[in-house]
Amino acid sequence: MVWKIIYLPFPLVRCKLKILFINNVPNDNKHRSWFRNVRSYRGADADNDHYLVVATLTEKLSILWKENKQRKSTNMLNVDRLRNPLEIAQYRKRIAEELCITNEKVEKIIPNHETKWTNIKNVITSAAKNLKEKPNHNKKKHWFNNECMETVKKRNEARMQIIHNPSQENQERYKHLKELTNKTIRRQKRLYEKKVLEELEGERNNPRNFFKHCKRLKHGFKPQTFFLKNDQNDLLSEPRKIVQHFRKHFDTLLNTNQTNNSNRTRYEELAYQTAEPECKEPDLTEIEYIITNLKNNKAPGEDDI
Repeated sequence: MVWKIIYLPFPLVRCKLKILFINNVPNDNKHRSWFRNVRSYRGADADNDHYLVVATLTEKLSILWKENKQRKSTNMLNVDRLRNPLEIAQYRKRIAEELCITNEKVEKIIPNHETKWTNIKNVITSAAKNLKEKPNHNKKKHWFNNECMETVKKRNEARMQIIHNPSQENQERYKHLKELTNKTIRRQKRLYEKKVLEELEGERNNPRNFFKHCKRLKHGFKPQTFFLKNDQNDLLSEPRKIVQHFRKHFDTLLNTNQTNNSNRTRYEELAYQTAEPECKEPDLTEIEYIITNLKNNKAPGEDDI
């Protein structure tokens, strides 16, 4: 059984082609109301002696895909622009100018550590606005070109001649065109893979893009699935149920009843309540050392830094 989805330009209508060796369309109770029309197509090319069964259906979609589409279309930071020395100089200049303006505004106020960090964060994010761009989703380059389409078209014409007139001459011609089509498709696919490998060789000095293309070439596209097991070992797929399970888990983990608190010292009591020992504030030397050892190309946090 071979499945293929074809999206037509009609609103809310999608046609699902199901190439079946038993010439029927299986269905279940969940999606039975989607189907509007079912018929067979003798002229469609399936490269075998069976016919296609085509079902027209109206799919009932959730509104979540609209929210995800809007979220993905937002501007993103183009970090590659910071590889340009001119862009780095302009970015540093904007940060210095905005820091001077911010310091002049807060001179009369005695800021605490939280206020200082908020001002620095606002300056960094404001200076990086010029680096934001819409993500460029390049169209996928496929190896199935016009030459492949032409050979497949000739093979389909020969197949239709066999259906109307199954003579020996037509069968030999169809067999020859079928072999020629397979050779053409395999050749174009090999050339495409060779070109991809050459492009991959050019990314040798850029480890990030190199391994990204290697992963895409090796594994292909894999849709992301998010599941979580509950206490009964059942899989949870709804985001709301997953959040509720995490809330229950951390509530049980962190809000346990405290017993025998009288024999604990202040340090032990603090470690028990916070699950972390009390740490002193880092000095300037430690902060400079941490910033120096930060790695590039890391995902930002909630504050986009």
